[in-house]
Amino acid sequence: MSDEDSLNLSSNTRVGMPIRNLAFIVSVAAGAVVGYTQLEGRIGDLETAHKLSSSDLMAVTKWSDELQRGLLSTSATQELFLLLEMTSKSVSALETDLADFGKAVSVNEQQDLKIQFLLDRVRASEARLEALRDSFSDLKANGNGGSH
Repeated sequence: MSDEDSLNLSSNTRVGMPIRNLAFIVSVAAGAVVGYTQLEGRIGDLETAHKLSSSDLMAVTKWSDELQRGLLSTSATQELFLLLEMTSKSVSALETDLADFGKAVSVNEQQDLKIQFLLDRVRASEARLEALRDSFSDLKANGNGGSH
């Protein structure tokens, strides 16, 4: 390479470039810096939220395990256990009442079936009695019936 082909740069070197290209390059660089800063902030916020949720979950899990093992007892948990016991007794009583009610319903259904059966038999007997009366009336009208 010759001296004429080499590129000499110094603090006094001038660059010729349209101002709109320069403004575009500066705005793209500024946008990239702002976007990167916002992305870093969002990632930091998410990491912090994850760490806080993790620590809360661990604390709740530890508390729950201790409560289930009986190592921890508070007045609120004692009250909850009493309410649970009372609710359990109420449910048992309701189940018993429901079973008794079911038996009563089934007895009523059986009685209804018997009554329906007897009603059907009475209606059939009434129909046969009416047919016999009609036949007897016809025989009497024809003079074939006996006198009583």
